[in-house]
Amino acid sequence: MLSRIKRGGQRFFLEEQGGVYSYVNGVQDISIDYKSTMSSFSVLGSKKTFYSPTSPQTAVINVNSLLFYNDPFYAKLFTSDGFNGKLEYKKEGLLFEDAHLISYSSSCSIGEIPSISMQADVYGELLKSETKEPFDFSYNDSFKVAGYNSIELELDDVFKTNRVQNYSLSASAKRKPIYSYNSKKPEEVSLIGPLQFSVNFTIEIDDYEIENMRNIEKSSFFKNVRLTINENSSENQIQFFEIEDAIIESEKLSASVDGSAVLNLSLIGNKSLEL
Repeated sequence: MLSRIKRGGQRFFLEEQGGVYSYVNGVQDISIDYKSTMSSFSVLGSKKTFYSPTSPQTAVINVNSLLFYNDPFYAKLFTSDGFNGKLEYKKEGLLFEDAHLISYSSSCSIGEIPSISMQADVYGELLKSETKEPFDFSYNDSFKVAGYNSIELELDDVFKTNRVQNYSLSASAKRKPIYSYNSKKPEEVSLIGPLQFSVNFTIEIDDYEIENMRNIEKSSFFKNVRLTINENSSENQIQFFEIEDAIIESEKLSASVDGSAVLNLSLIGNKSLEL
């Protein structure tokens, strides 16, 4: 009898050290797809059409998750090492190997649980696998749930506030696969720095002074942007972001008779890789 595979029958795992596949809490949706680039050609003396690959095969993974317990993706931006994982559905599974993060984002508004998203390119295998295979699985049921009331924002010595209405942070990493003849997989995947970051805030302002537009290229640096996400109503840290030497990209001040004065602040910055 056919039946739908509901959420209770779908699970996502990442391989940790020692070959243990750890269950990822909080995943809302995931997609894994691959593309083959082929060209067709014909030859004299044959009625057949022939096909040949024009570029290496890769797959793409997209994951959207709520920030439950921990953040398994952010640290993968800073490494050239690939990671493996598995999407399990009912009695079947899909394995991927040698994935490399190319983008990451985190966001939250008042009344929400912080969310995280990632996209990764897969340069290794993408193959089906049954769940009966001998994997060492690890489950963690001790959930830590972040909330909007457990987010702290600090902009160097300018201000530290808990009046943030929402934030969004995004980062991207450039990867360069290096191939050789007679190999379907790259010999290595290099991480090319620096990493690029952007962060946006909406803040109910009190004594914040908007910057002089003409001086923004010379002096408007926040030496450190720190964003701490704790467990709801506690000081147990779940995630911490820091961007050094971030520069203001835009400021928008809004005021109306129906609410408080609000500042939309966008900053950009780069993060160098350690040699």
